[in-house]
Amino acid sequence: MPHIAMSSALLALANPAAVSAADNVAIFERAQLTDDVAVTSFGIIEDSRCASARFCFEADRLVIAAVVHFRGQDREVALVMGEPLQIAGGELTLKGTATPASSRGAIQLRRYRLDLEFEPIS
Repeated sequence: MPHIAMSSALLALANPAAVSAADNVAIFERAQLTDDVAVTSFGIIEDSRCASARFCFEADRLVIAAVVHFRGQDREVALVMGEPLQIAGGELTLKGTATPASSRGAIQLRRYRLDLEFEPIS
């Protein structure tokens, strides 16, 4: 019997409570996570990630400013990397970033790439 791979869209249809994710999303880019939930990030509130663990005395922290679009309504939120935010009948999480930390000052917004996830609460 041949192995059949299902796309994430087909899996979402088969399991309506499935986790939806969007990876490598740029700042100002709209990430459509479900039919009802989309996220547009528009800024960095805090990026205190350490470029080198050798000289890092604090936990890495990334906080982004975003707008959550839910059924025609918009809500401005702060998403802290790794901390789920309950919103729109589920949990929205900034899972990570493909953008490395910088030891040379601020990172240009256009260089940020974000990984987002939405998990419906049954």
